[in-house]
Amino acid sequence: MNCPLCHSEGVPVDARYLDCTVCLSRFLHPSLFIPPDAEKAEYELHQNDILDPRYQSFVRPITDAVIANHAPDAHALDYGSGAESVIAHVLSAHGFRMQAYDPFFRRDAAHLAQTYDIITCSETVEHFHSPRSEFERLHQMLNPGGSLYISTLLYHDSIPFANWHYRRDPTHVFLYRIETFSWIAEHLGFDKLEMKGRVITLKKC
Repeated sequence: MNCPLCHSEGVPVDARYLDCTVCLSRFLHPSLFIPPDAEKAEYELHQNDILDPRYQSFVRPITDAVIANHAPDAHALDYGSGAESVIAHVLSAHGFRMQAYDPFFRRDAAHLAQTYDIITCSETVEHFHSPRSEFERLHQMLNPGGSLYISTLLYHDSIPFANWHYRRDPTHVFLYRIETFSWIAEHLGFDKLEMKGRVITLKKC
């Protein structure tokens, strides 16, 4: 089984997961992916109210980074927004021209045909079944000089993987190390990689 991001050899970690020998991602074997209806049902368990101050606080590292680094009239997309986009709600209130897309809840193909100054992916990239094509799509949708803001938990070898809560989510199929994002930046056309806490920023040339 080859890595779905860099297509290099995967080495089994256990009966379910493999480690990539090049980009150092850890990924679930595709035969163990849950079906789309079950995946959607998992997402529908999330009770995320865009007016909930706790939910707004959770995405604040991304929204604060966008507000700090971009003019408020910038065109932005929340990719993997879920049924309601708290990021779009917060940034729209600050003057950003927001769109939202989600393959299960907000499947508007017209939003994928546009280009953006900013794309946000909050707790989204770990769900990618085909991460290479997803990152290529995100890169294509960014305007030159644009930024992709990602929120996800990074895996490192000091984490007890069998008990890691992030692994236990059945929709989390592709996990990233720091080196994985370095590979993405180097090979998929991004000019600069920045990491601050839970937020990873990839900038397009």
